[in-house]
Amino acid sequence: MKRFAVLTMAALLSTGVLTWTSVRAADEPKVSDQAGKYLELPAGIQPKDLKEDKDIKKALSRTTNDAVDHNHFDNLISNFVDQDRTRLKDVKNMDVTKLNEVIGMIRREWKAKYNEDFDITRKERGAVFNDQFVILQGEVTDPNLAMANWPVRATPELAAKPAADQGHPQPTDKKSEVNLEKGRNVALVRVPDSHGLPAIKISLIHELPDRWRLDIPNNITGQQIHDNLLNRLTWINDHKDKWPADVDDAYRLVAHHVFMALYDVNMPLHERM
Repeated sequence: MKRFAVLTMAALLSTGVLTWTSVRAADEPKVSDQAGKYLELPAGIQPKDLKEDKDIKKALSRTTNDAVDHNHFDNLISNFVDQDRTRLKDVKNMDVTKLNEVIGMIRREWKAKYNEDFDITRKERGAVFNDQFVILQGEVTDPNLAMANWPVRATPELAAKPAADQGHPQPTDKKSEVNLEKGRNVALVRVPDSHGLPAIKISLIHELPDRWRLDIPNNITGQQIHDNLLNRLTWINDHKDKWPADVDDAYRLVAHHVFMALYDVNMPLHERM
């Protein structure tokens, strides 16, 4: 009987440990994609299920669409957070002639190949930004820590740069002006590696009255975004013979290039022009 009691207690303790471990794992501020690659929120932000996946994907679709539409460069910037929109307000005066030319060629080829106009917002968003696009949502709990770690660097290579080159808000910036005050909702999206392109992380902030917007590093200029986008769209047009047969996959390809342009992520060496 004594031996049975000891074994029973051991079993109960084992069960308790397993249950505690399960709870701790569920509380960890990270999620993983189907390949088991993790996405974590930085210090100062705690995970919170905001149930905003659909609206976050809507922001991704809207941003991609504006990047591939005539005379929508200023509309593209409007998809950024308030601080970025303010510092990039002069882009409305930028010459987008060459950008429009490349966009025109892509849209014509797109219509011919897929028998539809380029408009990702009309697609079923779950089919384009599918489960491979891992979304992690959270809430700011410590504004000072959040500002020191946000936006999250898009790639490990960018994260390895010196702190001064990270493009985070400065300590003198007000939390309310960069929308990172306590209680603010934020999200990370992991764009999976695909089509020979590296995985990248997109940082988003929820702004009132009800819209998710992309947050890019403060050291990325409007001219950089323009030049990056021109290069990426030119690459897409030059490689139209390699566009995927599936239109949803083709939208993912274009969106991936757009997000790389916005976060100043270089093309892999074997794909550079």
